[in-house]
Amino acid sequence: MLALAGGPPSRRPFASARAYAQDRGNKCPGSAPVRNLILNLRAGGLWTLRGPDRWRHPRQRALEALALLLWEPAVFVDPALLRLLTTKLKRPLHGAEDWIGAYRTLWGKVR
Repeated sequence: MLALAGGPPSRRPFASARAYAQDRGNKCPGSAPVRNLILNLRAGGLWTLRGPDRWRHPRQRALEALALLLWEPAVFVDPALLRLLTTKLKRPLHGAEDWIGAYRTLWGKVR
């Protein structure tokens, strides 16, 4: 079991990096939704306002994408995981360099 960015293993266990990235729970609960909306606009413009993540802190998307990139080898071949990664990074992706570059860009804006 993984315990990633959500507290001790006894409170927020995840069976895998995929489960962590797919979990709809709020992993940054101390941030106000309106502030998150503004941060998402700053991190990626209007395109980031599509989808349910607009009310979540953009750092949550970055951490979920990082979990997929580091610990989920199927992310490079599984179409469902590729869509999930594209959603987390809010950019169309065309290869490993694109994924890493998109992650670096997002992390640089939300760290």
